Amino acid sequence: MMFKLITYIRVFVRSFLVQSGWNYKSLISIGFCYSLLPVAKKLYKNDVVKYNQFVKRHLGFFNGHPFFTSYALGSVVRLEEELAEGKGSVEQIEKLKNAMIGPLGALGDQIFWAVVKPATFTAGVLGFFLIENIKLRLIFLFILGILYNSPHLYIRISGLVKGYREGFLICKFLKIDNFRLIKNSYLVLGITTIGLITGWIAVNQIELDPLGIIVFTASILSAVFYKSKKSKTYFAMLVPVMIALIFGVIKNIL
Repeated sequence: MMFKLITYIRVFVRSFLVQSGWNYKSLISIGFCYSLLPVAKKLYKNDVVKYNQFVKRHLGFFNGHPFFTSYALGSVVRLEEELAEGKGSVEQIEKLKNAMIGPLGALGDQIFWAVVKPATFTAGVLGFFLIENIKLRLIFLFILGILYNSPHLYIRISGLVKGYREGFLICKFLKIDNFRLIKNSYLVLGITTIGLITGWIAVNQIELDPLGIIVFTASILSAVFYKSKKSKTYFAMLVPVMIALIFGVIKNIL
């Protein structure tokens, strides 16, 4: 039992390098295979032929969000153990991996790239405005690290456990509804921090400068407009910044 636990811990640690061998031909398959090598060594330590077959089949095309890939790792470990016991098939493993590519990428994009990362970023901006002491800023930076990595590590760990437990049935679990708590919590965080930043700027920076009021209003409205059109979050954030910079340059010239 201890040997199996050590093997799974090695898979978990290696999963942080799942994108290290990213390439245009097979995307994250090299990192995915690297993460699974401790399992290959456990199952086929004395069988070179089957070990090589294991490596070859997991070097084929595969992709997924780097955090959510843990669900694929856990389920594949389960199926590979069953295959070694003569209970499963290679075709079943390939079918599962192909079926998970879309859901893993979509969940990662919707939760982390579209919500958790921007929300953490806006919280950092708010902290930059409100905290002037350098030591407190360093402490706040540490808190931001925890804020971002809490859901990140939760997904990595729970993904391995849940994937291994469910095996081939893990695909049924990979739905956005099962991750609503994370998404909604960080949505609230992001909206709240944006509101606080907006209020802080309105009170402390704009004062009675007409041009400042125009730039501020145009920036907010442009961000809301582009986000309502389902544009990428970073684009919706970049446009207001560019508007402010352009008006700032014009004001200095005049």
